[in-house]
Amino acid sequence: MSEQDPALLTNAQLAATPASERVRRVEAYLLASIRALHPDTPVDVSCRLADLAIDSLQVVELKFGLDQVLGQELDVELIVSNPTVGELAANSVSAAGL
Repeated sequence: MSEQDPALLTNAQLAATPASERVRRVEAYLLASIRALHPDTPVDVSCRLADLAIDSLQVVELKFGLDQVLGQELDVELIVSNPTVGELAANSVSAAGL
């Protein structure tokens, strides 16, 4: 499968991704989304969201995008509990039943 811009990940693309690769795809999506919000901030999957200076409006934007990618509305607690980017990806994929 050719890699496209991870920030443009769609629900259909995620559904077509082998289950073993879905968390990685969501991680890439989240990293691209966060980098778009804070282009000068280094970010990787081990970064905690609270350490990235993401404000409440950006949390809502991040959650809305994640809801779209996963095809369902996730509990906001998944984001506000201050997970790492990797934990958020894994927990979101799990919560969505993917």
